[in-house]
Amino acid sequence: MGFNIEQLKSTTEGVWADCGGGLRIKVARMGNAAYEEELRKSAKPFMRQMRLGTMNVEDMEALAMKAIAKHIIQDWENLEDNDGKTIPFSHDKALELFREYHDFYSVVKEVAGESEIFRTDEMEAAAGNSEATCDGNSTGASTKNTSRSSKTQASK
Repeated sequence: MGFNIEQLKSTTEGVWADCGGGLRIKVARMGNAAYEEELRKSAKPFMRQMRLGTMNVEDMEALAMKAIAKHIIQDWENLEDNDGKTIPFSHDKALELFREYHDFYSVVKEVAGESEIFRTDEMEAAAGNSEATCDGNSTGASTKNTSRSSKTQASK
């Protein structure tokens, strides 16, 4: 069986990844069309600075962070605050957390950029529905999601 090039297509359809400690995140592939369009739109006011090379890295990262919060992260499970209360998913909350917890942002960005988890998810879905981990490896666990978040997503 050969490798199907379509598996590398950037898509907005997310996959679940187990990040340890019970945390699971659902991310779309980095570089999908919606994400790229958001970056283009948000960067437009800064085109002159970009061309001149005078735009600072923090401003560029802030644009990417907003686009990732809006078009890459799609859900999470088992994310809690310091009091042990569940933090409900929203794109605005994701952006807030990205700004406050840069490591969380880095994990989301890394997972979404790892094309292997998308290929693994597609290939294993056909072979037995196992899920990817944040490091791109399969856990062998079912990706059938019967949790609150999938029900929440369906009702949106």
